Amino acid sequence: MDYINNITLQGIAGNVRTNSYDGTKMVRMSVLTCSTYHGKDGTAVVDNQWHSVYAWENGDTIQNIDLIQKGSKVKVVGKLVYRKYTGSDGVERVSAEIHAKELTILHI
Repeated sequence: MDYINNITLQGIAGNVRTNSYDGTKMVRMSVLTCSTYHGKDGTAVVDNQWHSVYAWENGDTIQNIDLIQKGSKVKVVGKLVYRKYTGSDGVERVSAEIHAKELTILHI
C-alpha cells in the first residue's frame, strides 16, 4: 500500500527570495491562500493562511523560477515536510514547509 504526501496550493506569492546553490536555482517564498466560511452568527469570515514554499529549478518540472515575484498568482504541487529546530531562545519548535515538485505562474 502506498502512502501519499501530496499538497496543492493556488494563491498569491508573498515574500520571494531566490538563491543559487551549486548552479541550481532555489526559491523560498510565502504563498497566501484564502477561504471564506460563515460563522455561527451567519457573518462571512475570511480565513487567510500563509504557507512556506521551497522550490528548486530542475528542468522540466520547475522552470523560470526567477520570474516569480511578490503578487504573482501561483499554483504549487508538492509535499508537506515538518522540520524541527531550536530557536535562539533555546525552545524547540516545529515548522511546516511545502517542498514543490511543480510550480506554475498563473495568468488569470
